[in-house]
This record gives sequence, C-alpha cells and structure tokens, in this order.
Amino acid sequence: MGEELRFEVSAPLLACASDVVRVEAEAYDEGNRRVPVSVGNLSVNAGLVTVTVSLTPATPGSYALRVFFEPSLGLVQLSATVAVEQAAVPIVESFPEPMWNCSDGVTRTQAGAVLCSRLQRVTVYRGGVPVDVFDGAGVVVVGDVVWSVTPGGVLQRRVDGDGGLTLTGELPGFFTGASPAAGEHSETVAVRDLAGRRYLTQVRWDADAGLALSGSGAFAAPFQGFAVPQDDDVWQVSSVGSLADLTQPDDPLLLPGTVGGIGPEGAWVSLDRDTTLGLVVRPFTLSSPRLARVPLPSGFVLASEEVSTMRRAAVVPRLSNQLNPSEPRLVLPSWRDGSITLEVWRPAGELLNLTPAWIITHEANGKTLRFYPRPRTTP
Repeated sequence: MGEELRFEVSAPLLACASDVVRVEAEAYDEGNRRVPVSVGNLSVNAGLVTVTVSLTPATPGSYALRVFFEPSLGLVQLSATVAVEQAAVPIVESFPEPMWNCSDGVTRTQAGAVLCSRLQRVTVYRGGVPVDVFDGAGVVVVGDVVWSVTPGGVLQRRVDGDGGLTLTGELPGFFTGASPAAGEHSETVAVRDLAGRRYLTQVRWDADAGLALSGSGAFAAPFQGFAVPQDDDVWQVSSVGSLADLTQPDDPLLLPGTVGGIGPEGAWVSLDRDTTLGLVVRPFTLSSPRLARVPLPSGFVLASEEVSTMRRAAVVPRLSNQLNPSEPRLVLPSWRDGSITLEVWRPAGELLNLTPAWIITHEANGKTLRFYPRPRTTP
C-alpha cells in the first residue's frame, strides 16, 4: 500500500495488425473506484506486444486491472491484492526454561500473565517468573479471561487482574479432550460429556450466578469440528467441510472450499483451486451464505490446518508461500471494515504460536519470547 505496483502485460501481435499499436489500461479498487494507471515501455518481440502497466494503490484490498491492445489485439484482465504492512513493538520476556517445552501451547493475557500448557498442567509466568500452577488443558484466552478444562472435566473461568489470576467460576461435566471456544468475556462454548455422548453447549457467565448453561440449549454433534460463539450464534465446522448452526444442527451448509481457519468473523476457505481466499461471513443463513473473496498473492495458499478434531476450538488463518517456504514474512488475513485485508508481518525469531490477539516468536534458545500485539478484528 502506497508503493508503486508494476505489471508486464503481453498480447500476441497478429500478422494483419498495423504497425501502430495502441495500449490503454484502467484499474479499479475494491469499491469500484477508478485508480490512476500509467502505461509505458512498449516493445514488440517474437510476435508479442509487451508493456509495463503501473499503479499506486492508496488503500488495501483487491484491485482489478484491464489492459486493451489496439487495433483489436485483445484484452488482458488482471487482479491483485494489496496488503497492509503491520508493525508493533513486541513485549520481550525471558524465561528460565525453553518455552517450546509447552507442548500444548503458550498464550498471554492482556494484563501480562503468560500461560504455558503441558500435559494437562498450566504454569503461569509473570515477568518471566513462574508464579502459579493449576491443572487444566485446552487453555483459551480472551482479553484477561482464561478458559480451561481440568483433567476431571470441570470447565473453569479465571480472570487476570490486580490480584493475579483468580478463579471466578467452574462447571462440571465437560470433555477434557477439547478446548472451549471462547467468545467475549461473558460466554464460551465447550463440549459436554454426558453418558458417553458429546454435546456442544453454550455457557454464560454472570457476576451473581457464576457459570451456567445457556438457555440456547445444546445439540449432539454429528461430526467433529469447531464451534465459535458470538452473541447467541454458535457455529461448528466439520472435517468434510460443512458448517452447522446451533439453531439448525440438522441442516448443515456445505462450504465452497477447503477450510483453513475459523473465528468470530466466519469460516476461511480456499476457492478456485487455491487461487482465491474466501470467507463465509457472519451473520449468514444456510440458504444464502454471505461469501467475501479476494485473490491470493502469487505463490501463496491458505495454510492447511487440521480441522477434524475438537482439540482446537478455533484456528487463526494464515497464508504460506509454496514457492518459498522459508519466506520470512508472515501473511495473515483478517476481516476489517466489511472486507478481507491481508496483514504482512515481519516478526523477529521463529514462530511459536499464533492467536487472534498475539503473534508469539522465540529466539534460538527458546527462553526469550517476543509477543507482538495484533489489531483487534471487527466482525
């Protein structure tokens, strides 16, 4: 964004064409507004007419480019996706042991508690020093609220505040092999385990009543997948690429592509043989889903994530470069202001974990971590 984009565009030179070749171009941004474009460096070689077309995008998003070769030599249409360069000053902390030992993940609250999960035990660090340990797995953090499930199947809610990480509520009867799908501070969705059957259940927090099952009920999950709450809406994505809503569990929507992420904004999918990124946008109806799309940058695909198990209640989408797997940039799609935006990050170190709120990297020794705060999304 703000930098000139250049495209070399060619068309075949027909034998009957006159010696005078004219080339015109036009470009439009995502809002179908015309963008200034220039054409130069016209050349004819080996039966091809080639020109350089340049434009400078002022906003991120998808751009459409049309190049006309006259007389009657053809029309070339191109599309490009303009990303936003993101940068943030990371929070750097050192720890007494390599944090890659946290085999079930590392995450962080906004107030500064770093949680290391390993073998159903969670160690809490503050300022790089261990200050607490509790039994739990499937840790999910939203702001300063921490959700987890104990080895005994008790769903727990904690809040990180002035007094440290404080247990504020617990509810028994949940499946230990699945992490909760955290919504905002007042609610979550977790998997109940009743007489050997597993149910997706919405849970609400009330300052007076504590944790309680929501009045929206529960349904027996017909497949393994993800569930993400927002307001009274719960989604579940299956391993075969269908999506169901809590209110319509027996009428799933077949998604138009391979799932590569799921979050409060919707389900991220690969379209058109991995050349296009799609998002089934909230809110939606099964009969008429809203689908946003944007062309993928050359060589990039939506990274494949495991979606056949409920051990992860949400997957942050990211793009990987098939042409250059060691590409140091991190490209993350997000949903902002009603359209898909691609964020380009250049974090130092190796990627350790990626959450909706943080990009977490580590140095070679694994003891020094960098926490890059991500901008809040706008579903």
